[in-house]
Order: sequence, then structure tokens, then C-alpha cells
Amino acid sequence: MASDPLIAKTHPRAYMLHKYWARKPHNILSHYIETYFKKGQLVVDPFAGSGVFLAEAKKQGLDVIGIDVNPLATLLTEVTLNPPNPGDMKRELDAMIEIAQVHTKSFKTIEGETVRYLVHAMVSICSSCQHVNSAASAKKDGRKYVCTHCGERVFYNFNNFDKTEIIEIVTETGVIKRSSDTEEEFQRQEKMSTEHFGNNFTNYDKLLIENRRILAFAGMKSSDLFTNRNFSIASTFFAYAHSIKDESVRNAILLFLTSNIAQISRLIPYRNGLSTGGQAWTVPGFWIAPIHIEANPLKHLKSRATKFVNGINDLRKGYVHPVKISKSHNGDMRDVLNASAPLSVDGFFFDPPYGDSVPYLEFSFIWNVFLNKEINYDSEVIVSDRSAHVSKWDKYEKSIEESIGLMASRLKPDGKIVMTFNNLDPRAWKAILNAFKSHGLKCLQADYQVPAVVSSKAQFATDTSYVGDFYCVFVKDQNDSPDNGAEYILKYLIPLFIDRDGAAPQNVVKRTAILAILQENLDIKMFDSINDIIHGIAKKQAKNFVLRDEIWNKYKQDYGNNNLRDHLRMLAHEFLGEGRMSVKNFYVKVLERTHDHVLPAVQELEEILAGTVLFEGGYCYLQELPRGQLELRFK
Repeated sequence: MASDPLIAKTHPRAYMLHKYWARKPHNILSHYIETYFKKGQLVVDPFAGSGVFLAEAKKQGLDVIGIDVNPLATLLTEVTLNPPNPGDMKRELDAMIEIAQVHTKSFKTIEGETVRYLVHAMVSICSSCQHVNSAASAKKDGRKYVCTHCGERVFYNFNNFDKTEIIEIVTETGVIKRSSDTEEEFQRQEKMSTEHFGNNFTNYDKLLIENRRILAFAGMKSSDLFTNRNFSIASTFFAYAHSIKDESVRNAILLFLTSNIAQISRLIPYRNGLSTGGQAWTVPGFWIAPIHIEANPLKHLKSRATKFVNGINDLRKGYVHPVKISKSHNGDMRDVLNASAPLSVDGFFFDPPYGDSVPYLEFSFIWNVFLNKEINYDSEVIVSDRSAHVSKWDKYEKSIEESIGLMASRLKPDGKIVMTFNNLDPRAWKAILNAFKSHGLKCLQADYQVPAVVSSKAQFATDTSYVGDFYCVFVKDQNDSPDNGAEYILKYLIPLFIDRDGAAPQNVVKRTAILAILQENLDIKMFDSINDIIHGIAKKQAKNFVLRDEIWNKYKQDYGNNNLRDHLRMLAHEFLGEGRMSVKNFYVKVLERTHDHVLPAVQELEEILAGTVLFEGGYCYLQELPRGQLELRFK
């Protein structure tokens, strides 16, 4: 079975220079580096992403090389690995803020108040009666908008809205509503919002790759994601940044600017005075909400500048060991590895693209368009149904096989490949594990990292709280896999059900089956048998699988003293006996003491402890059991 649980820690500020998806917990990566590699060895991350693995390796004195097809990811990795002199960078940041103060003067009212942001409402013209409908006063029929004049459906999206109107001006001191007294100011702001200026606007105005799945429609350009005013301001900033002579400082300033760009776009929906919600392009795509904001860029630059400088300082302080190699490449990892020598790498960190789950390169368009880099979408390892550069599963499998084959050919005989993956799709797993096996690599160790302490609130939402990562270590080995894989999977699944009184969440069951295949190096064909094996012993019931009666009766005596419910209740009384605790802290403590069970998700923990623990407002409280019941249960 798995070793002790790997519990993630929150990201330190050195790794918060920029928002980038799938950033892995630094302490987990550090653990694997310390366990499997030594100072002076060379490790390569061919899908570098945010560069956290390479930074942790460099901290431990390893030579590091990062590769990524995404220019933004390469820039982030480069700045993380080779941060500039903080003093030089701060001088350029101060100069940037002076430029911003000049170009954001229009974000002041006639009375001289500084505007924090403007609230825009889309205006759409009814196709039936030509009536003008503002999203601020639109009627709804269920989830659909309808014309206030004729009742026909109207749309508020990129393809249909005519313009926007400003409905609120939020200043540093309060909110200005639109009225006859303020109409002049509103009209003035609307005029300035629609005007563009400077000579750099067209340099960064590029077409998005059409992909309706992420709301990138035909003909949509980068400037459509902004008001003309803010796109002009952003273009001016980036033109200045590209002119900086010192390469390391230039890279850092470009990264700093991209870290602010989404916040000044139209992609921030206006909900409840911005007390809820957030930037919208990260999940549904490039969604411009019917009511959204236009933020003052100066405000965001100032608020992030100090944090950014502090992060750069922390990075420089962390690199105490001299290394010979510390660099990143922007391009196809296959091209880079083909140019390297065989058997020259001590280790790889392999965080493969997750099939069709997240189109990182397309989402990064909002950043990459300002970096003036050519984007090679055809070399991206992904499954995508975009209109151009289509990539299906057969191409994904071929790309994964080529990538793993190159890593195997460059890996020293005693080298290691540390892989992390969080996809439950058997197609993605089979593509990856088939490639490992065909190139003579076997799984030495497999673990599951629970998302215990993470910065994202989504990890603790009821429908996503079980999103964690598998970590596997592969070595060169030609041994065959066991023949009867079903027996090995059942050895993992039966205890899982028994210690949960016969019922377990479906995602927990499937994750446990995958872990069994990895840890026991079972044949890849077992992925095709997972559902049959599960249904052979359990029935689907709501969100759970429930053990069949004959299986329960056969095995319950073997595992009768290993009950997860009793174990968790006992821990609840131990940890919460003296008062409330945050859900996160309680969850971490539970995980640290629950090694003998397949670890529960937050949602499952709440369900199991219903009646014993009250979960409310981010905290948990002990609820008293009837007198005598506690003593009886834990006697």
C-alpha cells in the first residue's frame, strides 16, 4: 500500500510571482528531489510550467534545465531560476509606475477623485424589434435574457453586444451612481474608455485561436478582451518593458506586467460589489460577463509591486549552492532533447499535459500576446477540438510516446523519472504507462498527494475537494508485470469498502484502483478492467459504490477492527475537545493520523462525521453525543 500521506503546503511568496495553473506544492517536490537525487546531478523538466520543481532542485544544488512550448511558462521559469538584482528591478518598476501615473490620468473624475474601477454593462440590440437593451436593466426568463420591449430573446456575448455603458464609477471614497447630475462625468468616461492612443496598439492586437469550448470566437482579437483605453495603456507598458537592456530585469518586468494584465481586462465580472467572484477566463474561458469592470491599471501595479520584489528577494536568498547549469528553453521538448547527448541526464520531472482537460497554451494567449513570441500550437501535447491546430487522442498518444522515449534515451542507467498526474481518465493513463513500459521503464513507487493545505478555495468546494495528484517514480527495468492483476486491485479495494461500512465515494474507489495498478506495476490492460472489477464487488448508489452483500459477508470479519468512521470520530473528540478548529487544520491533523486507511476527501470527512462534528463557516465544532454513547463506543 501507499506510504505516509504527502500533505501539501501553501505556496510561499517566491512562487506567487504569477498566476499559472497546476503549480505543484514545493514541499512535495522537495521531498522527491531530496529522496532520489544528489547535489551536482542534472535534472530536466520537459514541461516546466511554473518552474517550481527546477527551483527546488536548484536550491538543493542540482543543475537544472527547463523546457516549455508556452512562452509565458518559459518566462516564469527563467525569472524563477535566474532572478534579477532586486535593486535594478525596483528602479525599473518605479519608472514603470511613473509612466502609469501619466497614462492613467483619465481615471480621475472632473472633481479630481481617483477611480478604482468602472462598472460596464453590455448593450444589445433586439434582432426582432431593434430595441436597445442594457444588461443593467435586462429582463430574464429563467436563465435567458429577453427584450424589455417585445419579449424576444436577446444575447449578451462577444458576437451580439453592440457596446457597453458605464453604470457605476467606484472611487477611492465611494460609489458614483448615474444620474442627471453625474451624466457629464459618465459620458466623459465612456468616451475615454473607447478611445485608443499611442503607436503600440496594433503591435499586440492579434487574433485568438478559435475554440468555442473556451469562448474564443471567430474574429476575436486580443483588444476585444479589454476596453480600448486599458489595451492602449497595456501596450504602452509592454513597449517600454521590451526596451529594457538588462535581460534578467527585462524578463522580470515583462513577467510582472503579465501578472497584472487579466485584472485590467474585461474578464472580471461584477458581482456583489466585487465581494464575490473573480477573474473569469481561468475556468469557463474568455468570458466577458454582461456586467463587468474596467479597472484602473495604476492601482494594480502599485498593489503588486512590493509583493513581486519580495518574491524575487526570496528566490535569490534560496539559491545558496553554486550550480553549473540553470536555464530554460522555449520550444518543443522533443527538439531540445534530440539535440542533447544520450544517457546524460540524472533525472526528469514529468508533469504531462492532462489530455483534454486544460488548454494552457490557449488560455495563456492573454499573456503571450504581449510577449511578442510566435506560438507553435502544433507542437503542443494536448487533446483539443479547436478549429485550427486540431489535436486528437491519437496525436496525444503519439506525442506522449515520443516524449517518454526521448527521456528514456537520455536517462542514465540509474536515473529516475518522477511523474505527477491528476487525471482519472483511463485513456490518458494508458497512453502514458504504455509508453513507459515500451521503453523499458517500471514504476518503483507510487503515492497520492492529498490537497490538504492549498491556496485555492476550490479545493475545499464540495464538488472538487478531492482533486489531488498521483506521484510516481520510474526506473529502467525490463521485468514483466504480474499476470492476475484483478487480485491485486481487489486487495486494495476490499479494505477500502470494509473500513467504510461497505460504501465508498466513486472517485475514491477509482483512484484506489489506479493506485493499485501503479504500485503493483500491473499490465496496462487492467485500466480497461477497472469498471468490471468494481462492479463485480459493488453496486453504484448515488455518488457511492456499495459493497455487495455476498462480498461484505465474505470479508467483513477480516477487517472488522479497522473502521474509518470510528477512527475519525475518535480523532474528532481528541482534536476538537477543547474548542473549534479551522477545517483545513482539522483535515491536516486527521490525515497525519489516518495512515492505515485510504485517505478521505474533505467532503467524505464531513459526511462521515455528520452528527459528531459541525462544519460551518470554514470552522468545525464538536457536537455532543448522547450521554454514555461516547464511553460505550470507545471503551
